[in-house]
Amino acid sequence: ITLAQERGVFLMEALRTRYLPIYQEVERWLQAGEIGAIQKVTSSFGFEFPRDKQDRVLNHELAGGALLDLGVYNLSMSQWIFGSQPESFTIAGRFGDTGVDEHDETTLTYTGGRSSTFTISMTTRLTNDLTILGTTGRISIQPMFWNATQATVISNAGLASSEQQRTITRDFRATGLEYEIEEAVDCILQGKIESERMPLGDTLDTIKLMDQLRRDIGLTYSFE
Repeated sequence: ITLAQERGVFLMEALRTRYLPIYQEVERWLQAGEIGAIQKVTSSFGFEFPRDKQDRVLNHELAGGALLDLGVYNLSMSQWIFGSQPESFTIAGRFGDTGVDEHDETTLTYTGGRSSTFTISMTTRLTNDLTILGTTGRISIQPMFWNATQATVISNAGLASSEQQRTITRDFRATGLEYEIEEAVDCILQGKIESERMPLGDTLDTIKLMDQLRRDIGLTYSFE
């Protein structure tokens, strides 16, 4: 990041989820206050991975493990939704025979007692969805939330009997990767060295948080 800024060249994290059309709709719902004040986020990302010990995700020498490979999506979306770093966190990790974390359960606590709770796993298929809970409703993003095309907003104004539900779909034009590519192209054509949709500060905050979470479960790679 420092080098890019010194040289005046473009740099952006290609975390596909942050650029998807459905999350632009979710952002509009949040800004419009359709679910009130955000209180809690829940999400999961998990599958039963093949037991190939040489594969990147299980290989200790290649920075494998559930947190870095899967959890970055849960973390980055939590950071995006709350717009800040958590005040504290708890994490419980389970290690496999290759020495990397294979199943983690994490809670991030933000100001005002707000929280994000997520489970990630390379041993178990999870629900793989994401829910944002507010004071007057909730937003549910379909599985697989990191590559979603559909979301539902439910507004209730505190009364279950008066719930109003609306579901929208924003299909991909291709694979879903095109949106991060377009963001990079647009920024470069405008002479920007950073994306407003995916600021470098967000990227740095997320990797710092992942380092802290790794330290808490005792995951250190041999090359560090």
